[in-house]
Amino acid sequence: MEKTKIFMPTESARQYPLMVALPGLVSEDEPTRIDSVLEELRRNKIIGIRLNYVKKEDRGETIAYNFDMVETAQNIEKVIEIALKELNADQDRIGLISNSISAFPVTQYLIRNQLSGGKTRIKVYASISPLVGWNYFINKETREFIEKERIDIVINGNNSMKKKVIPKEIIPEMMRMDALKDLESYHPDEMEVMTVLGNRDRKASPDSMRRYHFILGGKEENLISLDTDHEVPNSNQYVTKFIIKNLTNHVNSAP
Repeated sequence: MEKTKIFMPTESARQYPLMVALPGLVSEDEPTRIDSVLEELRRNKIIGIRLNYVKKEDRGETIAYNFDMVETAQNIEKVIEIALKELNADQDRIGLISNSISAFPVTQYLIRNQLSGGKTRIKVYASISPLVGWNYFINKETREFIEKERIDIVINGNNSMKKKVIPKEIIPEMMRMDALKDLESYHPDEMEVMTVLGNRDRKASPDSMRRYHFILGGKEENLISLDTDHEVPNSNQYVTKFIIKNLTNHVNSAP
């Protein structure tokens, strides 16, 4: 299987619902909020798979976080197929989670899946602070400076021993990203959608997240807008309850 971490239920079942989750811009050895969500889902008899897509490269003074969005979208399909064959997953109860920039490859998967089959196989999709394209990243002045200077984008604070960066080599790929534009031909179907965002987000445009939610067919009541920033510290409780409600026949016992 691709670089994954599997959260497998211990209780036996004929088939299990499946959630494939892509964290934000972190390497495979870094814990994230996604792990906590998948652990809670595991306790509720849902298979959780964390799909890692970032390749970490030590460059001396910096650590570069490389990624390939096209390859990642393809890997989502591969992981689902393997889970159906090897992990006793239920093909009628499949869900996805994205966090920040991973919303882009998830969107590409959804578009490709719909084009190939006419109707998505995904029953549930929850996104946290979705960064859906370059034009919705930080602000126009900063983007223009990065484009002109072709510099690395620092993604951690000054207190770390080494700077974690998005390397300048992949900025052209980021500049081509625009999930809202790509979704212009997308037709919402029966997929249940939740989007959790922070009204004070300065890394990704809150307006773009709202548009993303409704383009995908999300309902007003499942757009969770909180008075916080990009990290949205309370997102797990909303996402977990939403997933369990829509993938199982019982209500979540999580807080």
